[in-house]
Amino acid sequence: MEKEQDQKYQEKKQHGSKLFPFNIYPCTIPLDFPSVSLHWHKDMELIYVKKGKGEIQLETTLFQGKKGDIFVVPPGTLHALHKVKGFSMEYENMDFGEEGVKAVTVCGRTPLSSNTIHIRFFKEDGSSVNQIMEFPHSEEYTEVTFPLEKVTGMTKVGFIFLPGCQFDFKWFRFS
Repeated sequence: MEKEQDQKYQEKKQHGSKLFPFNIYPCTIPLDFPSVSLHWHKDMELIYVKKGKGEIQLETTLFQGKKGDIFVVPPGTLHALHKVKGFSMEYENMDFGEEGVKAVTVCGRTPLSSNTIHIRFFKEDGSSVNQIMEFPHSEEYTEVTFPLEKVTGMTKVGFIFLPGCQFDFKWFRFS
């Protein structure tokens, strides 16, 4: 389906403001609504599964999302969220808890010999920690796991790609 020509599924909602086009939508499926219907938009979206289980549809592929999973939805990608029988799924801010995380698995590809990925963790007290990963050349989508300095508690996460980066980011998962 040519997304630019198919207006039927396009979401045109303004997220945040024009100066700061960002918003967080804490939701639970099916408590807030039974599903998020198939749609696409010009913005990137991160879906973080905070509790429970659910189905995340990216284009024609269904993924079983569970607590701790994060899905990257690139601009222009058809996507939807569905409930799994017997489960609810809560998704919103990222809370790494007291145990924390010690690694991140990134799925992507790059035509360059490597791409530098900066991952920044923003803590509630205003501090931040930047960790750097080198993703190796890969023509096909590849999963690479990187060790992290332990991250705990309520944290916002940002992935930073510098100018000239040619990284095709598909998804990531903390462990």
